[in-house]
Amino acid sequence: MRHDGQDQVGAFLKTCTPSAVDVELNGLCRGQLDDAPGKRLLLLSLSWFTDRLTDGADFDMIQAYLHRFLKIHAEVFGDAAALFFSFFFKIVT
Repeated sequence: MRHDGQDQVGAFLKTCTPSAVDVELNGLCRGQLDDAPGKRLLLLSLSWFTDRLTDGADFDMIQAYLHRFLKIHAEVFGDAAALFFSFFFKIVT
């Protein structure tokens, strides 16, 4: 289920050129040195992608945006996963 804000995001991205979408995706988070709000935007973005892919509307477009999003922010997600697993294994052992 999409909220009005999510519909606005999709509508906005549809008006952007590919390079403008790239700028918007890059601007969400500046990487590992970004503060919590930037990383929170990444989580909100993942939620938006999940909702849109579940809806099935504009699947090809959303899939292309998601691919670029993950490519841009892979390091942030990779480091976050590494931290989570190192923390988890310290608790388990």
